[in-house]
Amino acid sequence: MSTQEQNTPQQKDARSIWARLRTKAAAGEIQPQRYSKTDVLKQSNIWFRKQSVPLIIPARQRALDAFPRSVPWILWASIMHICYIFLRDILILVVDGAKGSLPEYIKAIMTNTALSDEVLPMLVLGGIFLVMPIISGVFITLAHVLMVRTPKWVQITTGILTVLFAGMLFVASVFESSSLDGLDFVYDGSQVFPLIVVGIYLAIFLGVDTILGWSFKHAIHQLASLPPMIAKVLPVLMVSVLFIFVNADLWKLANGLSFPRTWAVLGLMGLLAVFVVVTTSLERTARLLGRNRGDDIARFSESDYEHAAALEGGIWNTAQDWVEEQKILEHRPLKIAPWSNLIIIPMIGQIIQATLFMLLVFGFFMGFSSIAISDTTIESWMSIKPEHLKILGVDTNINAVVIKVSMIVAVFSGLNFVATTSSDEKYARSFLKPMIERIKHILIIRDIYLGLLTMPKNEVLIPLSEEERVQKKPDKA
Repeated sequence: MSTQEQNTPQQKDARSIWARLRTKAAAGEIQPQRYSKTDVLKQSNIWFRKQSVPLIIPARQRALDAFPRSVPWILWASIMHICYIFLRDILILVVDGAKGSLPEYIKAIMTNTALSDEVLPMLVLGGIFLVMPIISGVFITLAHVLMVRTPKWVQITTGILTVLFAGMLFVASVFESSSLDGLDFVYDGSQVFPLIVVGIYLAIFLGVDTILGWSFKHAIHQLASLPPMIAKVLPVLMVSVLFIFVNADLWKLANGLSFPRTWAVLGLMGLLAVFVVVTTSLERTARLLGRNRGDDIARFSESDYEHAAALEGGIWNTAQDWVEEQKILEHRPLKIAPWSNLIIIPMIGQIIQATLFMLLVFGFFMGFSSIAISDTTIESWMSIKPEHLKILGVDTNINAVVIKVSMIVAVFSGLNFVATTSSDEKYARSFLKPMIERIKHILIIRDIYLGLLTMPKNEVLIPLSEEERVQKKPDKA
């Protein structure tokens, strides 16, 4: 057999394999994506949760989803319970030799080398139990991400077993009979565990976990947009706030307040700031949501629905086509739960900005006082020697009155910040308008979603091809 004859069959085989691969690839491209009702609603619910509006999802579906979503939190609460008991027992063991006085024992550790060597293993063990909730929280989150991809019966079975195990941890763990001087908190695990389970389930049913997660992400996002706003507002505020900070009467007032009463004063100013935020949000969203739940205000055109669906892509293009074909695409008035959820979005955005601004002002005045204001200056203002802050009975170099004055000035600045930005049209265009547009977008997608809820169980959605979409537009015209 010649060399050419030997190579010929191999070339034929190679060509046939390549042809088969091309045929499979072409067949794979031709097959359209299909969406069952279960797939459509599942992806829709995920979308609404990412937008921090879980209360748009029907209550029955949220009740079914709440159990598997609450199991990781229940398990994490049981781990926190165990860590708290061990940390409390270690603390009791450490301070037992000093007659229950932690400050005295800290002083003894600092002066006695032998005692320091004895207590070092205890401190290491305590550090482990302090870090364990964070590590366990990460592993539980990863496990939950994997569990949601398993069949429903696996999630329910695993969830029930996990809750039973968490309950055993609560019931079996008991607190040491000894007590600590000062602040000490003990409870009966068997009585507290049912309350924790019910509380976590209700919180997740109401979407608290979703809203808090979105708020955390939004706060990180706001760190990038906060500096330009601060550059506009902070210099104006500092002119007035700085004179308030160095006012001797304010220092005398703060020195006479205990920390609980100081927090009460801050809470009162905080409530006033929340009132301003709520009033502004209701006014800005009145055209979309109405001033009361149930108001049928918003009206959207066909182009609005098409634009919103095209912007999101994925299932929403196909869903919008099906709902429009069935002639069930219409706006429905909001009930109390989704109306409250949507109105919270601009409120949370403003509160996050005001909180970041207050933290910035607080840090500024704490640093300013440490550099420019000495104990002698404070004593001349108050006619009394300032007291240093005590943590667990241990004296620090921080004056307690400095913290009180800085907190009062920071919250007052936050209140001023909210009032200024709420009445400023430039601020409204740069921050509130995007939030309002976001609410409008969610409302449009909600109308499509409510149409999908009427979809027959055995219905399958098939996306339109590009040719079909091109033909659809002239038909509409």
